[in-house]
Amino acid sequence: MAKDKKRTIKIPFVQNKRITIRQKVFFSFLLIGFLFFTAVGAFFYQLNDMNQSHSALINEKMTVLRNTDDIQLQAMTQINSLRSYLISGEDELVEELEEANNQLVDLIEQTRAFPLTQEETDHLRKIEIMNQLFLQAAQTAIPYQDSEAQVKLIASYADLASDMSHAIVDESQELSEVTQHRVDREIVENEKMFQRVTLVVLIVCGLILLLLIFIGWVVSRMVVKPVVMVSEAAKVIAEGNLTVEPLKVKNRDEIGDLAASFNLMVENLRKIILEVGNNAEQVAASSEQLTASAEETSKITEQIVSTVQTVTQGVDNQVEKVEYTHKIVGDMSEDIRKIAENAKEVSTTSMEASEKSSAGKQVIETLVKQMTLINQSVSGLDEIIKGMRDNSKEINQIVKVITEISDQTNLLALNAAIEAARAGEAGKGFSVVADEVRKLAEQTSLSAKQISNLISNVQKETDQAVQSMETTTEEVVSGMGLADTAGESFEHINQTVSEVTRQIQNVSDSVQKVATGTRQMVETIDIVNDVSESSAKGMNEVAASTEEQMATMEEVAAASATLAKMAEELQELIGRFKV
Repeated sequence: MAKDKKRTIKIPFVQNKRITIRQKVFFSFLLIGFLFFTAVGAFFYQLNDMNQSHSALINEKMTVLRNTDDIQLQAMTQINSLRSYLISGEDELVEELEEANNQLVDLIEQTRAFPLTQEETDHLRKIEIMNQLFLQAAQTAIPYQDSEAQVKLIASYADLASDMSHAIVDESQELSEVTQHRVDREIVENEKMFQRVTLVVLIVCGLILLLLIFIGWVVSRMVVKPVVMVSEAAKVIAEGNLTVEPLKVKNRDEIGDLAASFNLMVENLRKIILEVGNNAEQVAASSEQLTASAEETSKITEQIVSTVQTVTQGVDNQVEKVEYTHKIVGDMSEDIRKIAENAKEVSTTSMEASEKSSAGKQVIETLVKQMTLINQSVSGLDEIIKGMRDNSKEINQIVKVITEISDQTNLLALNAAIEAARAGEAGKGFSVVADEVRKLAEQTSLSAKQISNLISNVQKETDQAVQSMETTTEEVVSGMGLADTAGESFEHINQTVSEVTRQIQNVSDSVQKVATGTRQMVETIDIVNDVSESSAKGMNEVAASTEEQMATMEEVAAASATLAKMAEELQELIGRFKV
């Protein structure tokens, strides 16, 4: 109980009220600051008052001193003016005398307006009386300036005025000396006052310093002792002993709160140590299980990574193949588009040729017989072309049909050109049409050959078409030998052109369908390509995620091992505490 009384510091006016350390320090320094600023304010007030008094005194007395000097100057001026007038009689001198006298009177009134001592007032009164006497003597002597009979009278008044003037100068000097003495005395008084004020301020500052030391001592006792108690208890706890008695601190401030919080901390720490000790063994066992699970999961993850990498490589190969197919089909689509354009032009030209042949049929009917033979020879080729058309669903078969038709058209155009040459003048117009047909047929054949380079299985069907065309050419040559007239040739050309026009129209329609299918195929391949690329990216992301998961599991395994070790160390540390 004695120790508790010593450790408790009571302040009467705060026993029943909670005052924080911050408030205590704040109010203490507020009191000190108030006293300090009060002392400083009083000091500056006294200094300011002294400064104002001194300045007012200096200004007043310096004005009085200047006035006394001016009084002496004006006194000498008016006596000199009077003497000069009495000698010379000039009126301007009288005006100067009056002006000097008026200024002297004004200086006396100005000086009287300042606060003067009795002695200064007496001197100023004497100066005023002497000036009046001087003025009376001067006014008496001035009228007799030109009278020789009154020389002695003038001289007596002039001497009187001179005496008064000198008396004014003497009184002015005495007034100046008295004023200067008063100024010196006031300066000495101000210095003494400054010393007294300085002494008072130093005393007050000393008292404030003592009060500050006392307040610091009181506050330190209120703060330091409880803190020392907490520090000693903390050292005991740091050594592992949690059986310390609760601290008893009666401070109603943060220190009291600190002690209460410290007691609560010790109690809670005791409970935590007990609970941690019980849980440390469970943590060690769980960490071992977690380590085993992490290792097993890591092995499974490695297998997943290997599988994903294999799938990723397959997807990458698929993407490359799809891109290659896309390129080939794109080229083929462009070639088919060109064939379609050429077939359309050939169809148009064939229709024009058919129209001209129909017009010439009426003139040269005799040529029909020979053209019938040619038509019979070409019928075999027609059957081959029809067989190819049946397989139009496949792009290779359609290209083969286009090639055979273009070759047949070229031969027919050549035959028509020969027949037109035999016909002479009548076949010139048709010769031009046959030549155009031959050119378009050559363009169509060239485009078909470009496609045949891309499709290898078209070679066999093309060979059959070439053989059939050679047979047809031989029959046409033999038929030309038998042709006697140009009419028979024109009849044959008319039938052939009609058949070619129909076939070219069919081929054109087929080519348009193939072009449409090819475009759809390109679009489909584009979609497949996009899907393949997305799949490749997704598989790469899956591979990366799986690798990250494997690394995470390795970290988990390492963390589990570390956790087990830490649990063992924690058990050792807990064993050091006494609870």
